[in-house]
Amino acid sequence: MNYQLYSQLDSSEKVRYQALYLEIGGPSTITSLNYEMGLFQYNRLKLNARIGVGFTRLNDFYLNFNPDFTFPIGLNSTFLLSDKKKGTLSFELMGGNTFSTFIRANHNYQPEREFDSHGYISTGPSWIFTKGVYTRLSYCLLLENYSTPFHWGGLSIGYIFK
Repeated sequence: MNYQLYSQLDSSEKVRYQALYLEIGGPSTITSLNYEMGLFQYNRLKLNARIGVGFTRLNDFYLNFNPDFTFPIGLNSTFLLSDKKKGTLSFELMGGNTFSTFIRANHNYQPEREFDSHGYISTGPSWIFTKGVYTRLSYCLLLENYSTPFHWGGLSIGYIFK
């Protein structure tokens, strides 16, 4: 016996949405530069993928240049609340991982690089101005080692390319 099931959504479409933005706070904790790309849209709901690079400190404990980097990667679902001539108001829900590389002291008190990964969930409103300027204010729940919660905020400013 062989069964086949087909499905089609008429109001869905591929999204040619791309954004480049600077985020202060958020999953990278201090600042990050992020690229976001639209994957799918169904009516007022969009699904986007995000990747970024950020930093937390530029120097190690000997004050040598040895930056700590963060790499937020995740998915962003956006729900369009209003689309006016002056801009677009949306509500966003994001989740993903932040991979980080940082300096700690080893048993000889020498700088040693470690690697870590943390989860995050973030939510908040965003506004896209008619000229493509993108802003977002977010609450971010960071999950250190996927268990210990830290409450954090974020502000994003960037540009949308359509």
